[in-house]
Amino acid sequence: MAHTPVAERRRQFVRATTKVVTKHGVTGATTRRIAEEAGAPLASLHYCFKNKDELMEAVYDYVVGDFIGAVRAATADSVGVADAVAAACGAAWARMGEDPEEQVATWELVLHWLRLPGEAGRSGAAYEAYAAAMTEILTAAAERAGEGPLPEAETLARLVVAGMEGITLQYVAGCDRDRADELVTTLVRAVGLLREAPASSATPR
Repeated sequence: MAHTPVAERRRQFVRATTKVVTKHGVTGATTRRIAEEAGAPLASLHYCFKNKDELMEAVYDYVVGDFIGAVRAATADSVGVADAVAAACGAAWARMGEDPEEQVATWELVLHWLRLPGEAGRSGAAYEAYAAAMTEILTAAAERAGEGPLPEAETLARLVVAGMEGITLQYVAGCDRDRADELVTTLVRAVGLLREAPASSATPR
């Protein structure tokens, strides 16, 4: 039998864990189930990760990092805020469609850590990372278009993150794909309109 490098074996276990966590939650994601899903010996899992907590951290870091990488790649040549928002939402939505289990597993981990004393900050780390990346993407796109300073970049970024998160949750919970597609399109348009509107008219009274 060919030897599997540790780095590749770790990736196998991470991918298997997203599937098991989606089906059984974090508590039900036993190392035995994960090893079976990966088609690898249980001893190999314990060799790659010292404990289950380290494995769950690896899943979280992989999903968040890979997701941000995909969005950055899709928006690398975006010119202007509207273009960047459309490209980012398109990439995020495509990623969710390809592997919704990743998103469900992330939610499971967020809720798991929220329930643990002293771990609430860890559960919000993904959203801070998404917002920070999106802020950088919008700022760079605005500069490329000569749209001037973008003091509201972080607010717009958090709106995009929150909007896509809500749409994804609705879709996974049973919203049909056509309706979800329409919501993504509307979110992109809404952010564009908000960007163009005067500050006084964009602020709720």
